Amino acid sequence: MFLVSTKNCTNAAIEISNKADLHFIMTEVKRFPDEELYVRIVESVKGSEVIAIGNTREDSEALEFVLLLNALRENGASKVIAFLPYFGYARQHMIYKPGEAISSMVLTEILSKYSDEILTINIHDNSTMKYSEKKFRVISMVKPLAKYFSGNDIGMVIAPDDGAMQLAEEAGKVLHVESRHLDKKRIDSITVSYSEAKFNVAGKNILLIDDIISTGGTIKKSIKILREMGANKIYVGAIHGIFINNSGDDIAGICDELAVTDTIYSRYSKIKISDSIEEIMSEVV
Repeated sequence: MFLVSTKNCTNAAIEISNKADLHFIMTEVKRFPDEELYVRIVESVKGSEVIAIGNTREDSEALEFVLLLNALRENGASKVIAFLPYFGYARQHMIYKPGEAISSMVLTEILSKYSDEILTINIHDNSTMKYSEKKFRVISMVKPLAKYFSGNDIGMVIAPDDGAMQLAEEAGKVLHVESRHLDKKRIDSITVSYSEAKFNVAGKNILLIDDIISTGGTIKKSIKILREMGANKIYVGAIHGIFINNSGDDIAGICDELAVTDTIYSRYSKIKISDSIEEIMSEVV
């Protein structure tokens, strides 16, 4: 089995290839003078099974990944597994307002056309999986994330809203502590409000956990509320750290520690997906 990667996942892919003893294939990625993207695999994959690793956070990343999958198909790979550490465009999995596109459906249909299986890590909404004609599996990195904080005497795991409660419950089971969530109500795309929490965190070390941190607004507000409730130390963990406008630095400055996985690499990527390679490979072999 071979492994190939888009540019944004090269480091993680090399670590995975080394730990799983997979042959890493190089690619040639460039742009034509008119800025059109060009993707080429530089070794033969004819008759071989290939894992292609790539994120779809940005438009250009998504296009590069799709072209990479097509290059594998066109050049005779016997099986193509699309592995997306971060599955971008999963937020819009249905129509909320008339006239909207369902971006997660469009991307999933394209990926399933050019691959035999789709594998990702903690997708934002599992509803996206229904749009694939091929096998679509999701790996959870909550367990290694929770274990990272296991030496910090965590007294409770808190989700910033009910949407992340499943993650909090999973982490709570690993740490053998109670899990709860704050009651968030979204007013508009920017403004949120919180109801008074009906649980006690006074004097406890808290693990505040979410799947994605992008602008960091929800996490920063949650930290403020937990401080006001008397929490002792507050640790923040997430699967995917996007950290728009350096929000990671802002969060790290007001909590006791911030840690995310390296699905999207940043200075706060302290949990490596390559350390879970046995679980990942068990899903693709």
